[in-house]
Amino acid sequence: MNNICLVGRLTTDLEIKQSNNKKYGKFTLAVNRLLKKNETDFISCTAFGKTAETLQKYCKKGHRIGVQGRIHTSTFEKNGEKRSSYTIIVDNFYFLQNKNEISNSSSSEIDDDEFPFL
Repeated sequence: MNNICLVGRLTTDLEIKQSNNKKYGKFTLAVNRLLKKNETDFISCTAFGKTAETLQKYCKKGHRIGVQGRIHTSTFEKNGEKRSSYTIIVDNFYFLQNKNEISNSSSSEIDDDEFPFL
């Protein structure tokens, strides 16, 4: 089974691109480590179609979201050395801020201490 759930903050606004008549958006999710307060993982994610369009429309840099999807592994060669890269293919996402939090705050005003699970 290849299934992953993450909660984090967008590091940038999502931009929609198109390839072979398929819309997609790439973004990075900053995910705090549960037991280590000052450690953060930056996870590459890709959303397609309506999911990407909805993320672009309603989510901006700093917004807290949850994503559910699957890990996609790519291998490539660089300077004669085999390498791997990983990205999350987003199947579903969840808004984790209400409209008031989004409109009344900027990413710099949100205190992660308010959210002990991050």
